[in-house]
Amino acid sequence: MVAPPPIYVCEVCGYELDPKGQGVLRLAKVWVRGASKTLYSVDHELYVYRHEVCMNKKLRQEQETLF
Repeated sequence: MVAPPPIYVCEVCGYELDPKGQGVLRLAKVWVRGASKTLYSVDHELYVYRHEVCMNKKLRQEQETLF
């Protein structure tokens, strides 16, 4: 018998994750205060997830391609 595919996966590495986990980031459309980055409220959850380490890895790769 084949195991069902994982429900939640990281969009960068493709591995399963727990969306409530400590090192997991989720994408959302939010409202912030003025020129700061202080979160006021979440407008819409987009249900896209990344491991925090994968986010850092992806940012480094994008920065390296600029040079």
